[in-house]
Amino acid sequence: MGVLAYLPLLILLLFVAIIFGVLKLSKHRFRHYHQYVKFIFLGYVSLLLIAAGISIFVPYNEVVKSDAKKTDIFLNNYFAGDRHWQDVDSSYQQKQWEFSVSSNQPLHIVSPDGGMDVYVERTGDLQNKIDIRYFQSPHFINGINVMQFIEEDVFPIVTFQDSQLTIREPKSIEKNFYTIQSELPFKQFSEESNLSDGAFRDGERILLIRASEDIELKPDGNITYINQ
Repeated sequence: MGVLAYLPLLILLLFVAIIFGVLKLSKHRFRHYHQYVKFIFLGYVSLLLIAAGISIFVPYNEVVKSDAKKTDIFLNNYFAGDRHWQDVDSSYQQKQWEFSVSSNQPLHIVSPDGGMDVYVERTGDLQNKIDIRYFQSPHFINGINVMQFIEEDVFPIVTFQDSQLTIREPKSIEKNFYTIQSELPFKQFSEESNLSDGAFRDGERILLIRASEDIELKPDGNITYINQ
């Protein structure tokens, strides 16, 4: 641990030493007052040291920051890049739908134009079914993954009726998030910074539609075919 981690304690000890020095020089004039103040400061310093010792063994949550380091990936690389969507960590898949379809009728796909990317994969392992999966990467504000508070509010709305698959964006919602900023630059007895770097990272939103190769698709909207 660096010196900065102990900076608050060092400043306090320096202040106490100065007070004791001043009182010692004037102990003949303020003898009784000096003894009284001495016991107060000794008691305070003892309490501070005991609390500092206990704080070393008290765990604090580091889950958010460790998650932020592990989620530095680009989902689109698994769909439009040199990766495969099956290699995506399962924690990114948020929801899945399945609908039975007829191969005798074309499948109309109505998708929105917006911040969500829609991909279509033609596959031979589905018979008279379409498989739809929604992927969402974390959304970070000042190092905090806010997706844990939003839950299903941002999931797309997927419906199927009369050979038409309709994908709609969720309703707009407003969430207020507040953070408390510590006055000290570092957490006591650690090198972890209390100061936020103001990091903001928007999560990627991807919808994957898997359909049988023998089903005719008629898309209405912005979609991208995989491996075509």
